[in-house]
Amino acid sequence: MPKKKSTKKGAKKGTKKKDAGGALTGDEKVKKAQLEVKLLQSEVAERRDEARRAVHRVSALSEGMLTQRQEMDYQHRATQDITSDLTRQYKLMQSQLMQRIMELQEQSRVLQDRLEVTQRTLSDTREQAEKSMREKNDLIAQLTQRIQSMESAYESVLNVCLTCHVCAWIRIFPLPFTQVQPTRTNLTQSMVIAACAACV
Repeated sequence: MPKKKSTKKGAKKGTKKKDAGGALTGDEKVKKAQLEVKLLQSEVAERRDEARRAVHRVSALSEGMLTQRQEMDYQHRATQDITSDLTRQYKLMQSQLMQRIMELQEQSRVLQDRLEVTQRTLSDTREQAEKSMREKNDLIAQLTQRIQSMESAYESVLNVCLTCHVCAWIRIFPLPFTQVQPTRTNLTQSMVIAACAACV
């Protein structure tokens, strides 16, 4: 701010005016002009200093604002980079997760199809096994019945043949029956006696 002009000048003027009756001489005018010039120079110097200080403050503020703007730009770019990287990672993870889900669903579908095929195959195999078992049991029963029938028929034929042989021996060799001991037969003595009596 400009300094206030000193009141001494007015006081001097007043004294001079009073002394000289209001008229200034040439020297006084020169001195007065010189004094005014000095005052103006001093004021100009002060204004210049203030202007330099203001320019310095403005420059410092500009540098601070520029630095802050650069920092803000850097933070903004860093935030954008982080956001872009996180977005990319999120999209990549989402894509991988969806792909994994689709693969698991496909595997589940394939396993379900295999399970159904295996269950059907097991059911068919079980039915075939049960059917084969029934057929084998029926065949075994039929063969057992046939064997029993054949055994009965063979026993009857053997009994007849043995009876005929005994009767022939009795006719050829009239010995007491108790001395006849046929071999290779499971007939009891009573059966042989009854058969021989019938033949005789």
